Amino acid sequence: MADDTWLRARTRRAALARILDVDSSMPLVGPEGHDQAQARAGELAVLRILDDVTHSTLRGRFELVIDRGCLPGLSDSQARAQAVTVTRLLAPGGRFVLELLDPERATARGLKPYDAESITAWLGPTLELEDEAPADHGGRCYVLRRRPSE
Repeated sequence: MADDTWLRARTRRAALARILDVDSSMPLVGPEGHDQAQARAGELAVLRILDDVTHSTLRGRFELVIDRGCLPGLSDSQARAQAVTVTRLLAPGGRFVLELLDPERATARGLKPYDAESITAWLGPTLELEDEAPADHGGRCYVLRRRPSE
């Protein structure tokens, strides 16, 4: 579910014309990272920018927000700030896809473990868990939907 093929299919179905790829690491945002992202996205346009999910300068609303492993490496205060950012940027009815290591592997790597219960507590009542499935790397992929009325 969380592999790039799923993402491309989901993006096409949603009729999204552009992808905004945000990272706080310059090597991932720079030319080499951009080329890799564009190759994975195929014909979809990818704009890569440098930003911080804990203090984002992005404005607007997005139909799809994806976190591929950032959350477990954040401190509690950074995780709270990321939750505020995700909630602010996600359009009503939009989806938040969160790909994580399974809790045992996260703990073994010195990262904070998350499961469905801790994710819903972290994000609060604005987002509801819609789907959960195995991720390609042996972890879990969670899809949360922002409630339309929020």
